[in-house]
Amino acid sequence: MRSWRAKRGAATKWVVSVTIGLVLLCIAGDGRQQFINPGSLTSQHAELSNCGSCHGAFESTPTEWLHAAFAKSKLKEDSERCLNCHKLGDDAFRPHSIPTDTLASLTKTAAITYPSSGALSVRIANTLLDPPNEGGRVLVCGTCHSEHHGSDFNLTAMSDEGCTTCHKAQFTSFSEGHPAYVAYPYQRRTGIQFDHLSHFGKHFQTEQNKSLASKDCGNCHKPDSVGQKMLVKSFEIVCGACHGGQIEGEGRAGAKGIAVFSVPGIDPYALQDRAVAIGEWPEFAEGPVTPFMDLLLSSQNNYRAAKTILEGLDLMDLSDATEEQIGAVESLAWNVKGLFFDLRINGLNELKTRLETGFGRKLVTDELAQLTGLLPSGVVQSAQTKWFPNLFIEVSRQRKGERVFLPSDDESQNEDSTDLKTLNGTGEIDLGDDEIDLGDDEIDLGDDEIDLGDDEIDLGDDEIDLGDDEIDLGDDEIDLGDDEIDLGDDEIDLGDDEEIALEDDDEIEQRSDGPTLETPVIDEDWAAAGGWYQDDDTFALRYRPVGHADIFIHSWLDVTSPLTVSRTSEEGNNKVEPGWATDIFEELANAKGPGVCIKCHSIDQSDNANVSINWRGARPDPNQHSFTKYSHESHFSLLDEKGCVTCHIVNKESDFSVGFEDRDPTTFASNFKPLEQAVCANCHQAKKATDSCLTCHNYHVGEFTQAMPTTNDMLATNNN
Repeated sequence: MRSWRAKRGAATKWVVSVTIGLVLLCIAGDGRQQFINPGSLTSQHAELSNCGSCHGAFESTPTEWLHAAFAKSKLKEDSERCLNCHKLGDDAFRPHSIPTDTLASLTKTAAITYPSSGALSVRIANTLLDPPNEGGRVLVCGTCHSEHHGSDFNLTAMSDEGCTTCHKAQFTSFSEGHPAYVAYPYQRRTGIQFDHLSHFGKHFQTEQNKSLASKDCGNCHKPDSVGQKMLVKSFEIVCGACHGGQIEGEGRAGAKGIAVFSVPGIDPYALQDRAVAIGEWPEFAEGPVTPFMDLLLSSQNNYRAAKTILEGLDLMDLSDATEEQIGAVESLAWNVKGLFFDLRINGLNELKTRLETGFGRKLVTDELAQLTGLLPSGVVQSAQTKWFPNLFIEVSRQRKGERVFLPSDDESQNEDSTDLKTLNGTGEIDLGDDEIDLGDDEIDLGDDEIDLGDDEIDLGDDEIDLGDDEIDLGDDEIDLGDDEIDLGDDEIDLGDDEEIALEDDDEIEQRSDGPTLETPVIDEDWAAAGGWYQDDDTFALRYRPVGHADIFIHSWLDVTSPLTVSRTSEEGNNKVEPGWATDIFEELANAKGPGVCIKCHSIDQSDNANVSINWRGARPDPNQHSFTKYSHESHFSLLDEKGCVTCHIVNKESDFSVGFEDRDPTTFASNFKPLEQAVCANCHQAKKATDSCLTCHNYHVGEFTQAMPTTNDMLATNNN
């Protein structure tokens, strides 16, 4: 007979077998999802209906389910499915999604600075269990997030003890043991260079600015759409009243525009003495080749070769130049003329071709419009006609292989003149169908006589007889009947009309009761509203900024900033030599140059020498998750009469401008003193405004983009 023990064992086996059989029977049927459902999903995942979306073992057999329930390896595989929707970077399963080396450095710093004094439950857990291995530890999603607790459950909820379990610096609460703030919240200099101290203490105190001065922080700042960050309002609202004129060039002593196209200064007489053929050249041109011109000319191989030879040579003094250097100057001159020639012939398409060669890529129409500032053809035509009047014939002859010399003083080369007059050497000026023939008529001044055939002006008795009106020069008088021009006392008398006095220096002075002599506006002032204009003093075509955020300057700074790092030049394919982008960028990045963009917009330079411009103040990046978060808007109702100064206290000892002397954003002197932890701890306690870790901190730290379907996913969906 079986013993009671044997009977109990047999009964247990039967019960277990029947139970397993029933379980297998239930989970193998059509209703298995309902049978094994552990509970309702949270609201964030309520739309999921397929268990296989999160559980990799769901498509397996029932026996494999039992194995998966006790296998740790499946936890990480299931967590990887979470990353189909939640993009948490390459280190998603590391603590705080931080790379191992960065985490180790932070852990070391915290262990040295702050001793451990965590809660009793945490200390007991650390005593009984192995301490976490920070360097290689893997934290799956289920470590902190627990599903199947219903739609009202907070999926991101976590206890403070759960947070501090892994931390070297363990503490009881925010007000008891939390590490002290270190220069919080100012981690870098501001993107916009605005010195609160100098504006409040000096600029806003002047009589002319008092009416424009900000009365409170809200005049310049506003919260973002979610109320967390404080943004700077637009330039027109905050800065335009005082600084708009500076950008447009009002009151500038120097040129109000940027020299883009220019005629470089060359020593034409030295070239003439050495029989160098460059054709006509403006004698008083003295400027250098601008960075923009250098880029456009660099598309030509012979210019790049000449540029290397001419490096360090003073083009305005070629007396000691070598033959090689003289040849390079000749090449430079024809490249400059060739650029103006090609611009006149091909228009903006010529600029497009040369810019594409420089950038090494194609330009779309909008980009070309921005980078050229819609350069008008009339400006180029006017400059060419005045600076190089014979350009078309000279360049055409030069490109045919002819040598075109600089004309001598007694030569007149007007082949390309827009007038129809040509001197044919026969004493005749040919005007087409109209002709002035001096062949039979004579201008003879030998006996004070101008002989014009049948008509004669006889100056023998200093008299010009015009019938009733007489011009008598005997007594220095011109008699015109009722009106008289008397030159006896250097005076022109027009009878009832006004008088113009001729002083000893031959200048015409306007008398107080005479007519107003107006002078035409110069081209620079004509372009007061911005745009292109011709500067004949420096033989340059200049661009004057069109107000704030000028598209021409903005575009060139943006397109050259990532190219300031020298790149390898490829010989033989018209690639522009390295360095051109830096020259243009630095030309425009001059804080005192036209447009004065960099007077306010700071430049950041990274370790790899790439630079970027802060066109706007701080803006929240929805993809950027910092460790600390703070909502400004939720605190507005708690402020007293001090307002923002409750937390942001001006530091009168700081030298704010020093932080903008270089391009390192981490070396700076803030306008404000660091925030004291006691200010926050006054409210954030367990029995007041709560002091949970997740109130102020994000767990996942880094830049995480939103999950978006790939093109392959969309194609697969469409095909299905």
